[in-house]
Amino acid sequence: MASIFVLLIMAGCAAAMFLKGTFIRAFASFMAALSAAIVAFAYFELLAGFFEFLGGWAQAGSFLILFIVALIALMAAITTLTKQPVDFGLNPERAGRIVFGLLLGLVVSGVLLTAGAIAPLSNTLPYQRFDPAKPDIQSPGKPLLNPDGFITRWFDIVSSGSLAGAKSFAVLHADFLDQVYLGRLMTDQDVSPMAETGAIEIPAKAAAWPAPDGLKDHTGAPLSSKTGYDLILVRVGITARTLKEGGAFTTGHLRLICKNKEDKQRFKGSAIVAYPLGYLKNAGQVQLKSPAELISVSPQDVKDGARQIDFAFYVPNGFQPVAIGFKGNIIAEVPAVVSADEAPKPTAFIQSSNCARDYAKVSPAASAKIYGLELTAGPRLLEGSRLKVDSKALWTSMQSQNSISAAAFDQELITCVQAELAEPNKPADGQPAEPVENRLSQMFKPAAGYSLLSLKCNTPAARTQTSGQNLPALIDSSGVTHHACGVIATGRIEGKTAYEADFCPEKITFTNGAAAKPFPDNIWLTEKAEGLLDFYVLYLVKPGTVILSIQPAGAQTPAGFDGAECFVVN
Repeated sequence: MASIFVLLIMAGCAAAMFLKGTFIRAFASFMAALSAAIVAFAYFELLAGFFEFLGGWAQAGSFLILFIVALIALMAAITTLTKQPVDFGLNPERAGRIVFGLLLGLVVSGVLLTAGAIAPLSNTLPYQRFDPAKPDIQSPGKPLLNPDGFITRWFDIVSSGSLAGAKSFAVLHADFLDQVYLGRLMTDQDVSPMAETGAIEIPAKAAAWPAPDGLKDHTGAPLSSKTGYDLILVRVGITARTLKEGGAFTTGHLRLICKNKEDKQRFKGSAIVAYPLGYLKNAGQVQLKSPAELISVSPQDVKDGARQIDFAFYVPNGFQPVAIGFKGNIIAEVPAVVSADEAPKPTAFIQSSNCARDYAKVSPAASAKIYGLELTAGPRLLEGSRLKVDSKALWTSMQSQNSISAAAFDQELITCVQAELAEPNKPADGQPAEPVENRLSQMFKPAAGYSLLSLKCNTPAARTQTSGQNLPALIDSSGVTHHACGVIATGRIEGKTAYEADFCPEKITFTNGAAAKPFPDNIWLTEKAEGLLDFYVLYLVKPGTVILSIQPAGAQTPAGFDGAECFVVN
């Protein structure tokens, strides 16, 4: 539709110039449109400040008003100055009218498309520059002939050349069209493309530094190197003012403005833009984020007026950051990049709004023999387990004489067990079955000061030996590893359902608050069963611990969570 719009505008302008214009008037009109576009770009932000009551329409309206008023004034002057006819001959006259009429249409359509981009419209209007599900910043969509790209590039050249002011548009708004279209990606989720004054703050010193070697992404895989680029960390403070707009933004709202290191004029000339690939979720990991994913800062995240976040950018060799642009209207200067020795201590950030607390689906890690599927806690602990026990009496009746150690109870809670259980006997014919609830989650007594988690796993291969070393481990935000503290498994032995229950905090050694080695040493059910039905691993973790990933034994990298950045232990 945008391409059709461009063709119609160009055809209309060419027809008007051919039928009622002259070569000179067509050329002068083209130059007038270019000049009017300069006026619109140069002053639309200033004029929009007087129309803040219009909200998001203030800038687009100001841009169009300035262009129209400037164009009318210039066209009036052109009409006065071109009253005397100039004859270039029939064929040059006709060709000139058409050529400059088409160019006039290109400029006018470019201005109108740019005004549409600035306006608070949906992502598809006036055209879809980025796919909202998977935006590719390197390959933006463009209409036929790219008229808005032409007109913005024209002003970039003017603003960085002889008409440049103290601060160049080509620096402050480098890649202007990408900026405005990326800013609009989340408007359907009520995320404003504009921000309040003071929405971000940059430290006066040590705000940018080279990223340390060995950084990994949130899945634990090494960050891919990018030839010709340096990985730079930039600290940005998201202030409480951002919370007034909901506290949500994307990496598409945050752009690092970079200039050639040889250019000593930080805000004159032209610049390039780098968008963050993510932010530090701990000292050694970057949480990757695309412009299609929201980043939310909650009130509980903000301390001392701002939440410091370390964003990671790939900056081309030979360039240095000079400023951070936030949304469509905020620019904050970035001090010079410091050396690695002067770098501040990394600031970890995990979104409170994107943390699971009682259930999290685990990303698959099929390269391991045993890997996690779902991590649960609280009322959802051991959710879905086939083992259904609602009392000490029922548990005792189900325990087999083959148990390594029968369950020890503190009142109704199990404090230690390594037992085999069998399904309870069926009631005699004609007798109603007693209802049994799956209250297994309430029957284990965790060690003092710890909470109990369960990890539902894939069912390991039957008739194979499985040791505790094969059980997945939890990795928290400080890098501490939490080993398994028990197992609940279900299998079929000689056609009957059997259960293995292992849990004994008194036999577990805790180091730095985490289980130092897995319990139990061996899982006997995997050797004896003809087939495993379900398999749960238990963990004891201190409340407040933030679990970032799950490390399956034998896997190269840990597994993260689907739809959540972490699991917070209540």
